[in-house]
Parts: sequence; C-alpha cells; structure tokens
Amino acid sequence: MRLVGTAIGTDAYRQEALTQSLAEYAGVLDKLSSLPAPVAFELLAKCVHARPMYLARTTPPEVAGDCFEAFDRAVEHCVLRISQFLHSDVPAHVRQLISLPECMGGLGLRSLQAVQPIAWSCSFAHAAKFLQQHLGGLLDVLRADPECVAPLMRTLRRVVPELFAGAEDALPMFWTDADPRDWPSLPRQRDLSRSLDKTTCSSLLDGLVAAGASSAAAWVRSGCYKGSGGWLHCATTTIRALQLSSSDFVQALQFRLCLGVASLADLPSGTFALCAQCSLTPDDAFGDALHGPLCLEHKICGSEDMMP
Repeated sequence: MRLVGTAIGTDAYRQEALTQSLAEYAGVLDKLSSLPAPVAFELLAKCVHARPMYLARTTPPEVAGDCFEAFDRAVEHCVLRISQFLHSDVPAHVRQLISLPECMGGLGLRSLQAVQPIAWSCSFAHAAKFLQQHLGGLLDVLRADPECVAPLMRTLRRVVPELFAGAEDALPMFWTDADPRDWPSLPRQRDLSRSLDKTTCSSLLDGLVAAGASSAAAWVRSGCYKGSGGWLHCATTTIRALQLSSSDFVQALQFRLCLGVASLADLPSGTFALCAQCSLTPDDAFGDALHGPLCLEHKICGSEDMMP
C-alpha cells in the first residue's frame, strides 16, 4: 500500500515502488529537449528534479539502495541535450558542476543518490523527536524490534553522529526519556548538504587543475558567488539583464559546464588574460553577455552585462 505517496510494506515492495515512481518522473525528461532551452531548464529544475526529494526524505537508505542513481543519470543526459552537447558519456567535471549549487558555479541539480541519506536522516530525526514528545508509544513499538531499528541507527550514526552520546548501541538522544532540554539541536538538510557541496567543489577544482585545465578551474571559481546563476532562470525572471535568447542560453550553459575544457586549456598564452578574476576575457569568443554574468570581477567593476 501507499501512505501519503510513500510505499509501505516489505523492503522488496518498497524498492520496487520507488523505482517505478522515479521512472515515471524521469519519463518526461525526453520531452523537455523539444522546448526552448530556458523553458526546458526551468521545468527540469523547478518541477522534474524537485519531485523525488519527498521520496528521498521518506525512504530509508537501506531500502532505497541505488534507486536514485538512474534518475540522476537521466537528469544529467537531459541537461546535455538542453546544452546541445550530443555525447553519450557525461564527463566527470560536468557531472559535478550539474550537482553543485548555483552559488558554487553549478546548476543546482544536486545528485539525489548522494543527498538521499542526508535527506532521510534529517527527516527521520525531526519526525522521531516530534513523535517522542507527543506519541512516544509508537516509537516504543519500533524500538522493541531490533531487526527494524538496527539499520535505522546505522544510517543515523553514519550521517549525523553528533546525535548520539554514550555506548555504541545507544539510541539518539531525541529517542530516549532524557529531559527535552538536554536534546541536541537536530541537523538540517541544508547544512549537511552544504558540507557535501564543499567537498564536491574542492574535488572538482583539484581535478581540473590536475588535468591541466587551470583556465577551466578559474572559470568555475569566477562563478562561486551568490547570484552567479541568476540567468539560469531567465525563462521566468522579470529582470531584463537576466533575460537571454534560447541560443544565448545554450551557449552560456555550455560555458557554465566547461564543455570543451581541452580547448580552454590549449588556448595560446595571453588570449584570455584581461580578467583578473578568472583569467578569461570577454572577447568575441565569449561575449560580454556571457562572461560578465559569471564573473565576480565584472560584477565589482560594473560591467553593463553583469548579473545581480
């Protein structure tokens, strides 16, 4: 059966139901590429990609397994189709940029497979604390079943170890009879996800430099500030400076994802040396409208084409 959209039953049934729901969500992705690029991306970010987060919060990781992996891959290929990068393989740096938040130079489409344990742990912790306060008997029934509670505790201890105190088999403090005033502050998904994002961003930049694409790494760093991705939502914004045509949006998206990194690394010395922030210059190859919106230096110096 399903309760409030989440499957209830055996692990096998819940995993099958989750796989089916994610496949249904991903089924519309092929149709998005037929729409204008700005509209397609907006629907992807605000609708299709956002829907499975509820299931990520209500499905224990030991049940979800790798179910979200296929959805992540489908989202990545949809982004490549929107950007008109017609390759079957998604480069590693592109995968990381897709998942990073906009303020870190990415597209804000977090990998659900990576964030799912965090989403569930935070959701469960907040729900359990509420139940312990108001309907403690329900949690007592769950706590009395070792086979049920053991995997839950393993996940919580791995993702948010600060919730535990005392012995290895101790329950989290919000699930005990301790004075509520002694309960720790519960984790927030946003905070834990941000730590994951920082790790991903550092790995991305180190990888680009190691691959000899220091210009691409500088380009990514130039977009690491709040507001750098405002143009990604040009389909719905009323800010004139953020409105791009479909062709300009595709070109900007390609630059945002550092598609064609090899060509950036192989540019003659000095070709893109006018920008102190990212070592690239807004010449005819990029254009002020594409470089300025991504570059903090141009935001500071007042480029007419910069984004707020």
